[in-house]
Amino acid sequence: MPPAQRRSDRSDCWIARAESRAQQARQRGLREGNAGRPAVGARHARAGLRHLGWTEDGAEPDAVQLHEAHHALAARLLGILADWESMQGRTEYGLRLLDRAESLAPVNERGVLLLQRGHMFMRTWRAQEALRTLDEAISLLDGNLAETENLAAALLNRSFAHLNAGQVRRARADLAWCRGVAADHGHDLLAAKAVHNLGYCELLAGDIPAALALLNEAAGAYRLSAPGNLPVVAMDKARALLAVGLAGDAASELDGAMASFRQQRLDNDLAEAELARSEAALATGDRAGARRPPGAVSTGSATTRAPACRNLPGCGHGSPHQDGRHPSRPGR
Repeated sequence: MPPAQRRSDRSDCWIARAESRAQQARQRGLREGNAGRPAVGARHARAGLRHLGWTEDGAEPDAVQLHEAHHALAARLLGILADWESMQGRTEYGLRLLDRAESLAPVNERGVLLLQRGHMFMRTWRAQEALRTLDEAISLLDGNLAETENLAAALLNRSFAHLNAGQVRRARADLAWCRGVAADHGHDLLAAKAVHNLGYCELLAGDIPAALALLNEAAGAYRLSAPGNLPVVAMDKARALLAVGLAGDAASELDGAMASFRQQRLDNDLAEAELARSEAALATGDRAGARRPPGAVSTGSATTRAPACRNLPGCGHGSPHQDGRHPSRPGR
């Protein structure tokens, strides 16, 4: 075999091997992040990019340092990394990663990229831009059988945007559509998130029994598919219980959730949890518990421990979420 052909064969072998390893890392990154472990998911996404030869601070542009055959996969990995970094509070960094993803992605992935950008706009409180972007993403993804997961994610995100604007009826419609698409195509986690957020809609509407029933249904699904999302349900159940005066039960829900938010380094969720816990403590007459500094967890009863809750779609205080109630990332 001529030397040039041997070099070509070795090159083809490397390309295939690198792609296989990067794909495996991508799947692990999606699985971990969607199960409520964004820091772990981010590590896997970075590992996938390293398999392709990507370096974040490389002297050459991404399109040059990466083999052309790897551009589309690298774009997906960068998008995943952008999501998980944003979820940990590094949204501006996530937007820069998304810019890099867009420079590599093929034209036929425009719907997914729009979903991604809409998700990021929501995390930076750019509500109108998020809605316009998600409307366009849904129009491109609807009817494409290869993109049912991303269609469901886009609908979930748009429902959050509607909830943030106080448009509960529109949110319900998107969530019902999302639940149907997800259930029909086997996207169990997205279906669970739709149920979770439908429960939040009932909470906003004041139907506490219906809210608790849907939240319990979502919790049952999360135990099987994404236990990292259970603290989010606990937060919403605590809200419902506080609304009907069951402060002690609310405190019990919140206590375990706060520890989980600390472990996952979800600072925004932890802050909201601490606030809710203080409300529960005041409602039970525990003034000392209400004044306890953030992060202090006593060894007393459930009603005197500092706990946690989560905010809704990663777009803002008092709205809904993709780990349950945060915007849902693209399946990518």
